[in-house]
Amino acid sequence: MKKIVIIAAIIILNAFADSDLSAVLEKYTNSPTEIDFERKTYWAVREKETKVKGKIIIGRNNKFNISVGKMSYVSNGDAFWEYNSRQKQVKVQKVTPQLSEFAPLELMNLLKTADFIENKPTKSFVWQNSKSLENGYEKVEIFLTNSQISKITVNDIDKNITTYIFEKTTFPTEISESLFNFVIPEGTQVYEN
Repeated sequence: MKKIVIIAAIIILNAFADSDLSAVLEKYTNSPTEIDFERKTYWAVREKETKVKGKIIIGRNNKFNISVGKMSYVSNGDAFWEYNSRQKQVKVQKVTPQLSEFAPLELMNLLKTADFIENKPTKSFVWQNSKSLENGYEKVEIFLTNSQISKITVNDIDKNITTYIFEKTTFPTEISESLFNFVIPEGTQVYEN
């Protein structure tokens, strides 16, 4: 679940590329969004870095489809699927109020109240205060290049550092609803909660 939160934060933080945050967040909540990215994570305990490519698709009404490496997270707003293609396992659960707190659109609402400080020399914005700590982030920094997000760095409270490099962001006018309904592959173990 923590991976979903961090990935969703990518989309949310992309909103800061525009000076009028409210208007940008409105675009993200009222328009489908697709983002291709590369995620690099430095694991403090292991002193090791991992890299993986990913894609996130956000629809309306808390619908999303996230793929990162061998993992997929899909929600149609009522059901949530967490699929591990390596282990051929899928966990299926009903979307509860607690689970819906981690949906990308709900996380946008959290960041609407976040206090970001502009770091002009690096063309970045930093969220680092007691509220960020409450949400598990020691620091979140968004880097801008040519008025667009080029990189987001997330330092979590466990001292891990995750960097997201944006490769492509689009706002399609329509997205097929089928993307938000996971089709369980043949031979997959299903666990229902």
